[in-house]
Amino acid sequence: MAYTNKTYVAFDADNDIHYYRLMQAWKQNDNTPFNFYDAH
Repeated sequence: MAYTNKTYVAFDADNDIHYYRLMQAWKQNDNTPFNFYDAH
């Protein structure tokens, strides 16, 4: 059974935007099984 609960993560855009961009790159990479729901 898949885990269906979501976790909301907040971050400081001024200091942590590079981590968000990294997660976007992981999501787009076909060789990385990483997915997230962008609530914005």
